[in-house]
Amino acid sequence: MLLEVMQGSRQVVTTGGGAPVRSENRPVISKGFVIYLEADPRQLWQRLRFDQSRPLLSQSSDPRATLEKLHAERDPIYRQLANCIVTSTRGSMGQVLVQIEQELKRVGFALTDETIIPQSVSDHRSIKADQATESKLKQEG
Repeated sequence: MLLEVMQGSRQVVTTGGGAPVRSENRPVISKGFVIYLEADPRQLWQRLRFDQSRPLLSQSSDPRATLEKLHAERDPIYRQLANCIVTSTRGSMGQVLVQIEQELKRVGFALTDETIIPQSVSDHRSIKADQATESKLKQEG
């Protein structure tokens, strides 16, 4: 499915945290411009400790230890794939989105005042851009 999605153009694709871990997904993911939304495991725990929609955590006898282990295993992979790294645990979602926008401008994406920032962004959702150089973002489905 990831290969099919990545064959499209002018889009932003978000994946679940496990997608980059699968070695067969890495070359596919690398075809795009990869932004790693880095987060400190302690702050991730504060966000996710009551979230029952994360099977690897909700089915664990020690979800905090599981989260820390997953972070330790995945962080090097995410860093290797990333074209840029944005720290997502400093500031509001709006501030994180501004950092992303600045990074996209730095690498040559022409953004306009008409850029639409989605109200919420979560794992497993795709955000498509009407035109990559204008980056008009709208949330799918």
